[in-house]
Amino acid sequence: MKTRPLTILVSPLDWGLGHASRMIPLIGRFIQDGHTIILAGSGRSSELLRKTFSDLRFVSLPGHTAHMGSGKHSYFELILQVPALMFSVFREHRMLGKIVRDEAVDIVISDNRYGLHCRKAYSVFITHQISPVLPALFRWLEYPLYLLIRKRIKRFNQCWIPDFKNPEVNLSGNLSHRYDTLSNTRFIGILSRFSQSGSADEIPSVPYDVAVVLSGPEPQVSLFEKHLYNQLTKLGKPAILIRGMRNNPIETNDLIRQVSHLEVSAFRQVLKQARIVISRSGYSGIMDFVALGISAILVPSPGQSEQEYLAGWLSENGMFTVVLQDDLDLARLYETSFLPATSKKIPVPGKPDFQFVEDLYREYRQNG
Repeated sequence: MKTRPLTILVSPLDWGLGHASRMIPLIGRFIQDGHTIILAGSGRSSELLRKTFSDLRFVSLPGHTAHMGSGKHSYFELILQVPALMFSVFREHRMLGKIVRDEAVDIVISDNRYGLHCRKAYSVFITHQISPVLPALFRWLEYPLYLLIRKRIKRFNQCWIPDFKNPEVNLSGNLSHRYDTLSNTRFIGILSRFSQSGSADEIPSVPYDVAVVLSGPEPQVSLFEKHLYNQLTKLGKPAILIRGMRNNPIETNDLIRQVSHLEVSAFRQVLKQARIVISRSGYSGIMDFVALGISAILVPSPGQSEQEYLAGWLSENGMFTVVLQDDLDLARLYETSFLPATSKKIPVPGKPDFQFVEDLYREYRQNG
């Protein structure tokens, strides 16, 4: 007897585009398996998913959007937002209950949204950050915060970590491998929009020497963009700014193309053919580069300890080159002929088998 299609709600955190972009291969798999998918969220992350899957139903499920300060100690501003974040978790949990009832949702996929668990639906939490890394001043809080996160994860039926299980070959380091994981937690390998093979013949009309991938919350993303634009203007080489679903180009320049977004196939080819790729050290972007088999120059957001840790960890393991924002000199990097594709330290993830998805279906039907 054929089992009925499931109704699956997918909702990523709206802190940049990374949480949404790594949902793309999952959503594609759910659609391939014949299930009904509902997208839920707000902001630019939901805009990306709605643009990618325009035929899917969307429901509004707002969360707290972080605002990062412009200085190196912007984490103080993030701390001040903790009460609003806690209220957001409570609010989204309450809203989810109504959505589950109204839409007859069977499974909820939550990417880093701690309030999206529900007794009337089978809930899956996705995160690469079981054990956050904090600035030195707050290092003593890391273990208590880990215990708090464990407690929240227990409210979900499953927790998926998008990384390799092997502690010697992984991307997240201490963020997911420092402490023991819970029994409901499993490593699923990387999640990237580029995991599926693309057409090797699809070549952009303009070969770009420099490709810049912009992401993250304001005002840091705009400050970084302005800083890079000025250097690209002086460099005088063909370049592209992929602006993370942000419109209104900052200026005009014949050599610098500015796009709000690229479709997956074009995005893949731009990154693989660029001489230099520059990006923040957000985790989802890192997974994208690994899926493509290329390296990049990572520029961590000032004051974001997670990005600073990831950049340092991956640099120490020879996978990526790290440059601090204040030290970024495109002219010097260009002269040294830095070639992203030449790194041989990048792990080879292989094509995802999505066994964890098959296990999800089975466990839901047994226990959901």
